Amino acid sequence: MTLPEQICEAEAELSLAKATENKRRAAEASYVVARLYRDIGDIEAAKLYARESFFLFTQLCINALEDAAPRYFSLAGVHLPNLIHENVVRSTFPEYCS
Repeated sequence: MTLPEQICEAEAELSLAKATENKRRAAEASYVVARLYRDIGDIEAAKLYARESFFLFTQLCINALEDAAPRYFSLAGVHLPNLIHENVVRSTFPEYCS
């Protein structure tokens, strides 16, 4: 799968998560979209999605390891970290989430 195809798949999943008001899945999908845009060099899009992911994760009140387990193992060919929360997003995208 090409990067543009991966982005399209991840953005579709993000749209579905938003439509169903699933903030957790939307936060994870935004993280994946941000990584993919960064990979193709679209810094502005990566910044937008990284900030969206960070904002959504801050709303989720993750307080335990079980809460930090990702809902997606992999999305659009991108493997998510074993634990994901706002600090993971901040460390992955320090230039966007300070």
